[in-house]
Amino acid sequence: NFHLTDPVRETLPALIAAGVLLVLAILIGLAAAGVAIGSRKKLPVLCLSVGAALCIVGMFIAFNRYFAAPYLDGTISVGNLGFIEEGILETIFSALIRLEVLQISSAGFLLIGLYVAMTLWLLAYILVEIGEKPKSKAH
Repeated sequence: NFHLTDPVRETLPALIAAGVLLVLAILIGLAAAGVAIGSRKKLPVLCLSVGAALCIVGMFIAFNRYFAAPYLDGTISVGNLGFIEEGILETIFSALIRLEVLQISSAGFLLIGLYVAMTLWLLAYILVEIGEKPKSKAH
């Protein structure tokens, strides 16, 4: 008989927000790739890359600060997860089992690394284009 306790329910919006931001970052990344393939314009791709990187940063903040923190600081214990009924077993599990690490795997870091690299590459490309002297037309 599984039920979510109130403290666990309070963390779910942060988990949902982290998931939505991850999906949004992936979709923005796909849009950036589409724009890069479909046109020679660099500024829209740069803006999309920055937007995707900001989504990943937001995902980390939502997950680490608002979802994982209550589990790691002991505010929500294993006994509060709802797998066992309230009573002596909940007390025993809460006393014996403690979460030490709750984190997003390396996929989030790889995505933000990719978006930051795309942003830096495009910025360098744009700066080179700005610095080029316009070619004079031959008469």
